Amino acid sequence: MPFPFFGDIRDITRVLKNKIDELPSGNMNLGNGGKVEWESIPFIATYDFSSIFSQFSSMSSPVAIFAPSEGGVRNAFAQWRSFTTMPEEDVNKANKLLFNSLRNTLKRKQDQMPHKQPSLLVVRLGHPRLLADRLREKIQERIWPSLDYGWLTGIVLFAPREAFTQADSEYCLTLWINPRAHHPASASLLSLFGAKN
Repeated sequence: MPFPFFGDIRDITRVLKNKIDELPSGNMNLGNGGKVEWESIPFIATYDFSSIFSQFSSMSSPVAIFAPSEGGVRNAFAQWRSFTTMPEEDVNKANKLLFNSLRNTLKRKQDQMPHKQPSLLVVRLGHPRLLADRLREKIQERIWPSLDYGWLTGIVLFAPREAFTQADSEYCLTLWINPRAHHPASASLLSLFGAKN
């Protein structure tokens, strides 16, 4: 989808649902340059469930359903998540809007924060195309050098859990420290984030 996208999401969803119900695979153009594509999930009938992981890892499809027969699904697997590449111009625009939103939030939060103790702002990126590395660079270039943000000890990036396996059970908190903070982060605060002085 182009960024920003204008349209009534309920109408689009209804039309798209009807098309997907009609056709097992296809595509639909939306707005100015947007496109949605869909296809059926591969179905593999097998009685040897011990071999499904090796079969699945050799497939090009990111998802598949394994079952003894088409009558009943026993296992469904997904092996990766991918996104269609957005034009770099749209990625840059999205990240610029994110940074401007962060600055506006900091202006509002400044009056709410206690100024006699360390203050942290927790941020969660709402979309995978909003890049944490680019945001961190902008903060280092534009926020930390300014004395206007000395009241802020740091910004915490919150990345929620993305999957449901035991290996993915942890969420991530990353602390970005303000080197010009009036109240620097204490050793005990840094230890919460696994950071050091």
